[in-house]
Amino acid sequence: MKSSSHRFVAGITVATLLAVVSGCSAGSPSANGEASAFASSTSAATTAHLWVATGDMVAARMIHTATPLADGTVLVAGGLGRGLLGPALASAELFDPDSGTWTASGAMLEARRGHSATLLKDGRVLVAGGYDLGKQLTSAELYDPSTGSWNPTAPMAEARTDHSATLLDDG
Repeated sequence: MKSSSHRFVAGITVATLLAVVSGCSAGSPSANGEASAFASSTSAATTAHLWVATGDMVAARMIHTATPLADGTVLVAGGLGRGLLGPALASAELFDPDSGTWTASGAMLEARRGHSATLLKDGRVLVAGGYDLGKQLTSAELYDPSTGSWNPTAPMAEARTDHSATLLDDG
């Protein structure tokens, strides 16, 4: 599993995109709409990048996951679309950094926010746990990027929310 990508797209790296999609802020557009610069430090040098606008997401969301896929696209799944008290989303979408566009993908089997999403060695994404409508979830499902579909898998032994999941060496 690649932890970051150095592939440049429209002046940003996919790793930088994920920081933005995931809700982190390393810089932001100025109040007058102009892109502002930020610095990204590497072991060799510091490189300046510019923030650039891209297409709108299919659905506004927060407390979702963003997972880079093997083909360079990014899977964004679940979250909340109507503030902290709204229901969780089951929807998922793909970001194509080459075109700067978002497209709807298959919906998850269960709406969730605060879940984990882990890219597996075979290219599928394991989504587990989370929270919806007053309850923590034990359920888990697998996203298959070749079909855009979600399939159930064994649930976790205990419900979890706002947790992390790490791919181990044995897969």
